[in-house]
Amino acid sequence: MLRCSPLLLALLGTTHAAPAPLVGVASVIDGDTLEIRGVRVRLYGIDAPESSLMR
Repeated sequence: MLRCSPLLLALLGTTHAAPAPLVGVASVIDGDTLEIRGVRVRLYGIDAPESSLMR
């Protein structure tokens, strides 16, 4: 007879859904922000000056 702990069963029962990839042509908003298909993406670890022209 197999015996499983409740923790093991809980870990096996969890799934992590990965986010869908964001694919498309990127437009540069400013030094650290891109826009792809209407979604603005900030680049992690990049600290660029903000643009004076905000879209």
